[in-house]
Amino acid sequence: MKYRPEIPARFESVEEARVIFRQLFHWYNRLHRHSGLAMLTPETVHSGKAEEVTRARAGVLSAAYSAHPERFVNKPPVPVMPPTEVWINAPSTCSEASRDASEQVEASATPTGQQEPPDTHASVHEQSRRQSHPEPSRDALVPVARMGGCHAATA
Repeated sequence: MKYRPEIPARFESVEEARVIFRQLFHWYNRLHRHSGLAMLTPETVHSGKAEEVTRARAGVLSAAYSAHPERFVNKPPVPVMPPTEVWINAPSTCSEASRDASEQVEASATPTGQQEPPDTHASVHEQSRRQSHPEPSRDALVPVARMGGCHAATA
């Protein structure tokens, strides 16, 4: 939207910005046809008219094909179907069940209320080796496939 010609480099006031953006949002949601929505407006999709508009387009395309089949080289045209879902930020693909399962695994690793005892039996040599050659963190060793496309906090 920042490349629209009606957006100034600077707004004179908050009121000016509100007026301009009200007009812009009206255009964007009610008039602008979005390629990600099969060239429909968001208003058409959200009002439930997408199927009706797509059927009307199919009729127009069919009539055009019937009148001039030579214009359509490969096959009769069909309208692009609108997507079944549209998201700005899609919800996480992690299900509640997988989150619960990962929490149970983490909880079973260390009994509730107990902490792992400090390593007091390591030799001085072993402690020195650990400091000079640190091992990769456990998280770095987790295969990506196990994470299942979810963010690390729930993996």
